[in-house]
Amino acid sequence: MRYDPSVLVPHTEPGSRAGLLARRFRYGTSAGPLAVRHPEAMAPLALQPWPAVAGGGLLARKPAIAAAGFATAVLTLSATLRRAGVPARGLLPATVTSTRQTWLGVGRYLTQFAAPLLIAGIARPGGGSAARRWGRRTAAASLLLGPPLTAWAGRRPGIGPVPFALGHIADDVCYGAGVWAGPKPPHRHRRGQGLTFLSTRGQPHHTRDAIRPRIRTGGRAELGWRPWRGV
Repeated sequence: MRYDPSVLVPHTEPGSRAGLLARRFRYGTSAGPLAVRHPEAMAPLALQPWPAVAGGGLLARKPAIAAAGFATAVLTLSATLRRAGVPARGLLPATVTSTRQTWLGVGRYLTQFAAPLLIAGIARPGGGSAARRWGRRTAAASLLLGPPLTAWAGRRPGIGPVPFALGHIADDVCYGAGVWAGPKPPHRHRRGQGLTFLSTRGQPHHTRDAIRPRIRTGGRAELGWRPWRGV
């Protein structure tokens, strides 16, 4: 295959919302094989550990855990910048941004691959008290609605937040459904450490490769979700 920047290849866009959702489903079916070939580029969720702890503490209404995760994130980033000889200015805003992006990334990841769990957490949160039930509802609703409403606020499209959020969620759910329904892996041999692995018809889909999050422990902040939206 040769890339020629002078060549323009038009394609027909779907003419309806149903067609767009069907295309997102088809995109999802290709995620598994692509994740096997390019695992670093196709991780659907990449997290830094301490902002994840801070965000998890906030969602669980555990302020001590959230504060500890946030403080450790600040100290870790400060040490990384100091080793690199970079001025440690703006640490607090950067850590707030990391925690916020973690919340948004986890929310979209769960919407794509576990939307029924979020809906169940809103409809039937469980808990022994009303305060606990509403706390769980709020956490689940923030994960489901936070990404689309944040996208709406950033883009300010020509439609209201409610239809935009519903379309955004439907788009993510269809993509995730395509990942779950993706093709089974082909037969292939892989050798390593004296063992031979053979993929057969009875083995699982590539789904686990397409939905496996990655934890980033290096100094590079890489938060959010992948693959990126094509809209």
